[in-house]
Amino acid sequence: MRIRSAVLAVLAVACLGASAAAQAQYHHRGNWRPGPDWNRQFVVHCSSEGYGYNFCSVDLGRRGRVMIQRQQSNSPCVRGRSWGYNRAGIWVDQGCEADFRVSRRW
Repeated sequence: MRIRSAVLAVLAVACLGASAAAQAQYHHRGNWRPGPDWNRQFVVHCSSEGYGYNFCSVDLGRRGRVMIQRQQSNSPCVRGRSWGYNRAGIWVDQGCEADFRVSRRW
């Protein structure tokens, strides 16, 4: 029983040490920062099925930007009317379907 307790204690200390090291990588004097590949660009496909509202989850960070890279629907994609975005992702409506270029910034 004592050996088992000792092994569990060693594992707990090892896990706490690994967790602290991982947190230190993203914290600097108390300010949380995302990982090194956070600031980048990528493409997200989002479509309005049956002319209804759809939300495509994408974490855009504090200063993310979204632009249409390629519209794929016959219905117009007009920002603020049939598509838009916020920090949590991209929304589409009224038949808009497109590939969106996301520039994610912290």
